[in-house]
Amino acid sequence: MDVQAIQSAFAQHGFMIPEHAVPSDKGYQGELYSLFECIAEHAPTRQVLFDGECIEGKSAYLQLLQAFVNATQGEIELDGLQSNYDAVTEIEVLTFSCQGKAYRFDCSHESDWVEQSILNNFTALCKIHGSGAFLQNEDDDMGNFLYLPKALVELIDSHYC
Repeated sequence: MDVQAIQSAFAQHGFMIPEHAVPSDKGYQGELYSLFECIAEHAPTRQVLFDGECIEGKSAYLQLLQAFVNATQGEIELDGLQSNYDAVTEIEVLTFSCQGKAYRFDCSHESDWVEQSILNNFTALCKIHGSGAFLQNEDDDMGNFLYLPKALVELIDSHYC
């Protein structure tokens, strides 16, 4: 797929991406950063950005989950969201329901690093219940995710990853 075809696919979803921001090399994620940043600049409310090395506070995962839900711009609503932190086990338990299905996430606070399994749970939840999916910028030391239409995430995954 050429640069113009990628630009056209993004334009169909309301994203005007300049040619210089579209990486030309299939399988090369190094240049994908410019595309990612261009999209984030165009749609900052769809971005979840956090320091992956610094998860602190007894409701830190609650706040992070809320950031992921907010990035869906109202597509996903959580009912009865609660966070319970056990200082002895250093586990934060998130419970809620989404579209009638009950969820429970046990989030460890043993280290300052955000647990990848929890991020996987958050992004899977949004993919199941929303019309979009999260794209992760893996070249960034920060946690950096964008919520985009599934077709665009699949296009980026197929062309660059």
